[in-house]
Amino acid sequence: MRHLFLTVHECAFGEVLLARRIAEELALGGDEVWYLAPRALAPALRGAAVRFGTIDHARGLTDRVLSAIVADSGADSVFLVDAMSTFSALASMGQDCGRLVALPAPVLALDVWDLATSGLVIDFTDGWFELDARVLGVPRLVPVPFARPTAAGAYRSLRAPTVDPAARARGRARLGLAAGDAMVLFPTATWQHVEAVKPQTQPSARAVPALLAAYVKAAGARLVHVGPWRLPGIEVLGDAYHHLPQLPPAEFADLMAAADLLLSLNASATSIGGALAARVPVLLLHHESPPARVGAPSLAPFRAWPYGLSRLLAGVLANNPFAGVVASAELLDEPAVLGALESLLRDPRAIAEARQRTDGYLAEVATLPSGRERYLEALRTARP
Repeated sequence: MRHLFLTVHECAFGEVLLARRIAEELALGGDEVWYLAPRALAPALRGAAVRFGTIDHARGLTDRVLSAIVADSGADSVFLVDAMSTFSALASMGQDCGRLVALPAPVLALDVWDLATSGLVIDFTDGWFELDARVLGVPRLVPVPFARPTAAGAYRSLRAPTVDPAARARGRARLGLAAGDAMVLFPTATWQHVEAVKPQTQPSARAVPALLAAYVKAAGARLVHVGPWRLPGIEVLGDAYHHLPQLPPAEFADLMAAADLLLSLNASATSIGGALAARVPVLLLHHESPPARVGAPSLAPFRAWPYGLSRLLAGVLANNPFAGVVASAELLDEPAVLGALESLLRDPRAIAEARQRTDGYLAEVATLPSGRERYLEALRTARP
């Protein structure tokens, strides 16, 4: 069979990494995958067993063009990566999302956010947006983590857990880290940077990196940042700040293995799954409460910095074992953040307990179907 994977939003780097794993599983089973995505997402697919084509002008995806692409490709299915970003991007362009469910091939979608649980109202920092309800009529694959293992369409999105000393040595040598250096890995996506966000979101995008830098410096650690641009306001770290561009999966895996801690400001980040598989402790920071001290910045609530999604992601995290596996703290609660950094970087007992929780969670995730199994199951139930 031939499958057409489609990404229209140029910032969907993490979603493409999840889709890549499904594509490679399908290819191993003898199927063929064609992938259309903006050129900026090519690094996420470098070396993948897919045929890649660029689609940099989503405004040109008219009914006729989309139908022609599907027909010309001979696709037996179309996979939207992902449901929320595809429907929201096309809606923002004034296009009718209904045509996505009327293509001349069955349509499936990746659903990172588990929309059946989180709901269709997206609480961005700069306002609320409601997805077209027809998105729920598309058969969806829900990756775990971060969704609940019991979610409809849930599948295991993690590679097999591994601890690779050689990968750790390669990653640390690349950065020139000494044996005693504590390394905090902080990945960011394009949509988290001040260069890419809307004006209403820029204050948070500018203010938060300085807070992180102060925390990491106080913890005596090095901050290794992987993202499209350097972070603003992190001068306090000096040469303890390392910036790397977005990396192909194999290189990022070496970097993850080299880390002592993954720091994240996005509860749904795909890098958290990579950390769990590598048995690297995770500290997830969020913001819900007013400033905890005089002089602290005034920030909009978020669980996916800087865009918000506090309400949306709280719904997915409720009664979710994922929330008990990663350590979390309020961004503006300095004692809590510093305490978590200290324990997860240097306390052998805390590190061992974190890994024990991770192992239990991974054992539960391992019982789920693979992405390929769930894809083929969804395809059988999709519109003929």
